[in-house]
Amino acid sequence: MRKSLIRDPTSTAHDGGLTAITYGLRLLLDSAIVSRSIATTWHRPQQDPPSVAVIYNPTGKQDDIIILFITMPLLSLDSGRVVAYEKEGDPQSNRVLLTFAGIFSVQHTLPVVKEQGLHHVAVTLPGWGDASPVPPSSTFAETLVGDMTALFDHLYTDTGNLEIYLMGGSFGSVPAQVIYGASFDVFPLGRNIAGMVLLAPFSPFRVHTDYAKSLSWRDWVSVGPLTKYLPIPTLLTLAMRSKFSTVDSAEQMLRQMLFDKMDEAEREKFEAHCEKIGTTPDEFIKTWAEKSVKSVENGWEGFKQCAAALHSDWGFTFPLDAEHTRGKVLIKVAKSDELGSGMGEYLAQNYANSEFIAGEGGHASGIFTLNEDITHLIVGSSLG
Repeated sequence: MRKSLIRDPTSTAHDGGLTAITYGLRLLLDSAIVSRSIATTWHRPQQDPPSVAVIYNPTGKQDDIIILFITMPLLSLDSGRVVAYEKEGDPQSNRVLLTFAGIFSVQHTLPVVKEQGLHHVAVTLPGWGDASPVPPSSTFAETLVGDMTALFDHLYTDTGNLEIYLMGGSFGSVPAQVIYGASFDVFPLGRNIAGMVLLAPFSPFRVHTDYAKSLSWRDWVSVGPLTKYLPIPTLLTLAMRSKFSTVDSAEQMLRQMLFDKMDEAEREKFEAHCEKIGTTPDEFIKTWAEKSVKSVENGWEGFKQCAAALHSDWGFTFPLDAEHTRGKVLIKVAKSDELGSGMGEYLAQNYANSEFIAGEGGHASGIFTLNEDITHLIVGSSLG
């Protein structure tokens, strides 16, 4: 088993971490749609911004080792906002993979980045980790579009030839769709979007009037219509704090809500996935728990703003205009996911050029095929 040469205690500080508690919350279900591929890491503290080396070994053979350096910077805006993100891959590449994981989530390196020559930018959701929350004077969509505009201006001197691919898992599907559907007047880079992957997605509640029919009773309580009138997010925060106060309690929560529910077939896929990326199931879950705890170390504003974001104006409505439908949309749901498939089916009916896949497993099953799904999207969606 590989071990870290030096474990960097800050290496997960920018992870935006609803499968939350059985007693009333679903908002943890977004957790970690992004695959874990870290086998060995070490910190380069002399670098600014800090950098972490990630060794990915897909086969276990010495000749197949891939080494990537991931930087974890913060972008301070003139407005006082802070945008937190991670990046990996070739910064000179014009092919950009912009990913949004769900709440309490895990952002990790993806083999597809090297395989397809991508520059991967993984964004922490507003209000999670070190990222500033949505201010009272703005909406989720307005804030996100402003943050992403500033981030692209910061990262790229020439944005005209970029080819952008989006990925969002569970609640992370909200920011992905906001960027995909944003007016070109406010987000001109939308013309450069070549495709989008949505895993276990949410639909825009303001547009999808029957969204509540897709929710379990727990989801209905957590993010449904009552949250517009009652302080349910605040009450849920009080219930959730103890669950994410320590790594042990977070690990127990993750096991209860995700991993203990796997059937034999899904567990075998999970174990095979862990073996492929050079870890064990227990290490995988513990790393996830560590990142979940860090995602709320600076506060719970991001969590409390989730329901409001789901009910807010995402900046677009269906049908989208022709220019917004050039990029392929891959929508994937899991048959045993308690979130259900209704919202994913609605999106498949309303996004032109979409592909809908209903796979086996539960909410976390998207982890096992994410690399293949992104590859499938990119190969079939190039703007060129």
